[in-house]
Amino acid sequence: MAKEESKHVSGDNSFGIASVVLGILSILFASINGLILGIIALVFANKQQKKHHTEWGKNGKILAIIGIILSVIVIIITIVLSKNLGVLPTQNLEQ
Repeated sequence: MAKEESKHVSGDNSFGIASVVLGILSILFASINGLILGIIALVFANKQQKKHHTEWGKNGKILAIIGIILSVIVIIITIVLSKNLGVLPTQNLEQ
């Protein structure tokens, strides 16, 4: 019984810690990869908050949101710069 209790206590912050790690990675890899990591981190942070309200879950949620916003900004800037530099095709209205 003591093993079960210690196992339960050590697993209480697992989703929170995972969300913090994924949130940091989403900030570092701000692009499509960062967006995916940020969404996964946000899901893990929400699971942690539903399970137990801990600082890990709160911090993971903050980092995930920052990573998602930063990734969306980087994606938008990349698309705009790609169109301006002629990398992406634009529609020619003069025919």
